Amino acid sequence: PGVASTSYWTLKNVGSLPGKLDILKTDLVDNDNLCPEPEADAPSSDVTCGSVGGGELSANMLVTIFVDVNFDGVVDLGDGDVVLFGPALLSTLPATVATGIDLPAGAEKFISFNWSIPGTTGNIIQSDSTELDLSFVLNQAP
Repeated sequence: PGVASTSYWTLKNVGSLPGKLDILKTDLVDNDNLCPEPEADAPSSDVTCGSVGGGELSANMLVTIFVDVNFDGVVDLGDGDVVLFGPALLSTLPATVATGIDLPAGAEKFISFNWSIPGTTGNIIQSDSTELDLSFVLNQAP
């Protein structure tokens, strides 16, 4: 709890036609992995403790996905950054994020993925892990 980080992608349209960007969530898996004593004793009664597919990490992880004009990992709406999702819990990420972002031929965009675990998150996430698979799809513009 209280930790945060940023990941980045550089997306480039290497084709000769313009396109619109979509982000697809192809997989999101939570695992409880182990069941250390603090997690087993969590006030919210972790009934999935130690089970595969039963973790609570994505339900406690705040994420923001955005076009990062300055490539600095900070949402600067005044500088032209565009929030594509969030800030919201990772567990609520929809299967498809239709961004509406144009990507002309030869152009590139920087996409940032910020995540954090609020400091108020309790022991329920100890030993938990989450795996997220995303695909970036460029659809030919009409």
